[in-house]
Amino acid sequence: MSDTLIKPVIARELLESLQAKTEEEKQVIVHCCFPSSPSLGNLIRIWPSTYLFDLQSDHQSKLIHTENITLFPYWTPVPFMKDFWFTLIF
Repeated sequence: MSDTLIKPVIARELLESLQAKTEEEKQVIVHCCFPSSPSLGNLIRIWPSTYLFDLQSDHQSKLIHTENITLFPYWTPVPFMKDFWFTLIF
């Protein structure tokens, strides 16, 4: 038995097609934390009109997906004394 690893060969056409898809699907993923609070009854939500503003240009990225948080008009309850994590994808 040999300890030498063999590197797989990937067809040039496949690499080129993947590069094009990478360029098309640039996304920004933002992981957010709502810090724990001694208050009961904390509710949070995100508006569908939320956007990400690029400081280097005038580009604004629209919100395309959320994880673990609701969109307006619905509310997400935040557990008492626990940090609450959610994700926004632009």
